[in-house]
Amino acid sequence: MATETARATRTRGHRRLIAILWVLVAVLAAGLVYTVWLNRSLRSPETQTKIAERASQEIIDAVSTIILVPTDKPTVATITDVDKLRQSNQEFYKNSRNGDILLVYQSQAIIYRKEEHRVIAVVPVVVSPSSTSGTSGTSTEESEDEENIVNETSSGADVESATEEFQR
Repeated sequence: MATETARATRTRGHRRLIAILWVLVAVLAAGLVYTVWLNRSLRSPETQTKIAERASQEIIDAVSTIILVPTDKPTVATITDVDKLRQSNQEFYKNSRNGDILLVYQSQAIIYRKEEHRVIAVVPVVVSPSSTSGTSGTSTEESEDEENIVNETSSGADVESATEEFQR
């Protein structure tokens, strides 16, 4: 009789252990499915666009707390090769670094350093009729360099045209 009670106790203990293991497997499977779903949804182009727009708006909001900015939507870009930009406009880019943010509005361009929450430079942008047609005085090779130097995250104005104008 004592052995039957011990066996019944062991059987109940095994059943509990098996039930706990099944629950654990179900929780892990649900976690895996959720992770795969989240990974796929974050990689979608729509989500990437929303993330970029949100990041751009945060930068615009941060800059607008420091300086009065125009109401139009700027092009927001990250400077990735400041040395090449300095070759085209030494004065504007003299204090900038790789990683600084370039905001190009229709009337002005601003360099912002996010880590320091600081505006580095501001210049007016003057768009001439020749640059709006896309055939201003630069060659295609220079335009391709501009794209490689400045990594665009959100559009609102033509970075290339505006950059060409304040380089002069």
